[in-house]
Amino acid sequence: MLKNIFRTIVSLLFILGWGLAALSLHVIRTPDEIPITLVPKDRLGFTDTYVDTRHWTLDDVALHKPLVEKLVRSGKADVLKHLISERGADPASQLTEALHRQPRTTEPSKSPSTGQTGAEPPATSAEKPARKFLGLF
Repeated sequence: MLKNIFRTIVSLLFILGWGLAALSLHVIRTPDEIPITLVPKDRLGFTDTYVDTRHWTLDDVALHKPLVEKLVRSGKADVLKHLISERGADPASQLTEALHRQPRTTEPSKSPSTGQTGAEPPATSAEKPARKFLGLF
């Protein structure tokens, strides 16, 4: 009985430890010779935990701004060198330039009457903390 409780506790600790490790890393899949790159996150969270960049274009860079900024800051911009069309170009400078461009998305156009997009209504004061918390995931 005591042995089973001990095994359960140890198993839960392992699972929680691996879960915490997963929340603290970006796992980046690329078409390179070594297809997986691990980069530590600035904050714990589910956002961009696993990113498959094999079919990305430079337009996708702006949609994953924290990840790309982290790669540039940590000197690992070469991970995304497959996005750069010019072979002699510096990946860090091209990625930084792509971050400042507006991403091409298929979001609905703004309503002329409210100026809001059709995707999400404005938050009330009671909803703002909940949306902020849920935005972490």
